[in-house]
Amino acid sequence: ETEDEDEAAALMMAKHAVASSAASARSSARSEHGVGRAFREGASVLVFKERSDLSWSAKVTMVQEIDAGGGRSVTMYRVRYTGWSSRFDEWVEGALLSAATPTAVEEKET
Repeated sequence: ETEDEDEAAALMMAKHAVASSAASARSSARSEHGVGRAFREGASVLVFKERSDLSWSAKVTMVQEIDAGGGRSVTMYRVRYTGWSSRFDEWVEGALLSAATPTAVEEKET
């Protein structure tokens, strides 16, 4: 597979992941922390990982709108985790991102 095919497959898997209604519930529950807002390429963010209940520092490397079906579109973000190789880059939905402000990073470290 080429890198473009890998990228397309990853984006397709991400599209299926956002089809659940749980994404909107997570987004509203964490909105007071700036989660789910729009980010540009190069933005420093924290990525919330549900399985571990941890957040990881990252930079947004790509932004793409995808059709989530039913007339809805979802913004997906390609992130590179701080200190990690690009092979660990992944597509995540905006509901899992928050701004990496000094306060947010301080909260993450505690």
